Amino acid sequence: DYFDLLSPGIPTRFVLAPGEGIPADPAGLALNVAVLAIDRDNGVLHVWPCASVGTPKPLLATIFFRPFKAVANNVVVDPDDATGGVCLESSKSAHVIVDTTGYFDGGFEALPAPVRLLDTRPELLGVIEEPSGSVGTDLDMPLQPGVPSRFVVAPAAGIPADPSGVLLNVTVTGAFQNGFVRLWP
Repeated sequence: DYFDLLSPGIPTRFVLAPGEGIPADPAGLALNVAVLAIDRDNGVLHVWPCASVGTPKPLLATIFFRPFKAVANNVVVDPDDATGGVCLESSKSAHVIVDTTGYFDGGFEALPAPVRLLDTRPELLGVIEEPSGSVGTDLDMPLQPGVPSRFVVAPAAGIPADPSGVLLNVTVTGAFQNGFVRLWP
C-alpha cells in the first residue's frame, strides 16, 4: 500500500484486508516499511497496532530517517485483536510505502511494545545492560571491528527463556566509515 504524504504528528490507520495469501486474523504481520522524507530535518516513523488513531504509539521509533533519503525497515506487528488495525505516524512530512512480506499464523507472541535490549552509546541502557541483565553493565563504547560480542537476549523484557526465535531490529549509528553488522545465534 502507498500512503499519500503523511502530515507530521498525525497518525494514519489502515486495516490489512484478507487476501493475497494472508488469513483474516493473522497472529502477526511481517512488513517492509519505506519512508521518503520531504522535510529538511531528520525524523522518525512509528508503526504500531491500533484500534483507532487514538491508540498510544510506542516509545521506540520504527525508522529514523534523514531528509530526501529513502529508508526502509522490516517491521513485525501484531494487528489490533478487535479491528486488525495498524497505525503509522511520522514526525516530519514523508511519503510511506508498506509492503506485506509475510504473516504468522500461530506461534508468534508480540511484546506489548518494543524493548531496547542494548544501546552502546554512553549512559543509555538496554535491559540486558541493567544489573539484572545478561551483560549487567553499561556498554558505553562502540563495538570494535572484527571483534565478536556475545549477548544473551532471553529471558529478558518478556522474551521467554527458550524461544524458537527472536526478531530483532538492529540500528547502527555514529559510524565513520561504511560497513556492516553481522548477527548469528
